[in-house]
Amino acid sequence: MAGGRSRSNERMQRQRMDDDQGYLHGNVVPLPDYHPEILPEDKAVKPQKRRLDPQIKRNRRRAQSLNTGYSAYLLAVSIMVVAICIFYLQLQSDNMRRVNHIANLRNQLTEITEINNTAYQSVIRTIDLEYIRVIATQELGMVVATSDLVIEYQNPSNSYVTMHNEIPTTGIISP
Repeated sequence: MAGGRSRSNERMQRQRMDDDQGYLHGNVVPLPDYHPEILPEDKAVKPQKRRLDPQIKRNRRRAQSLNTGYSAYLLAVSIMVVAICIFYLQLQSDNMRRVNHIANLRNQLTEITEINNTAYQSVIRTIDLEYIRVIATQELGMVVATSDLVIEYQNPSNSYVTMHNEIPTTGIISP
């Protein structure tokens, strides 16, 4: 153990010595700072003007200029793109207006349903079923239903029942 520590200490001391002496390990040496913007005036590169052939100048001017047909095409395409964008924004606006209208209608429906349920519950609470039974049996002559007054029948195949005769006043149908 002690021998391992002394070797690493020796290596560290050698590295410190190398750093002090400016020695670099390996073959890569840093380049000196070079600033091309800061050149002496006599070494500054001056662009040389070359004479261009007139044909080259004509070709360049022709390539840079837009002809009338291409300009009209770009104008038409630009107008179409703007019109499509405006149409899309109008559709989006209509859609948002309808969504808001539907939300308002739903809120109104909820409020009206709540008012209706409240009114229904208040009417149901105010009805006295015993009073209705007394009026029906005493003033109107109705009879309280008993098991012998109930007539059961089989539901026919069609969905309605046709009455062929009047129900007798006694409430009993003779066979």
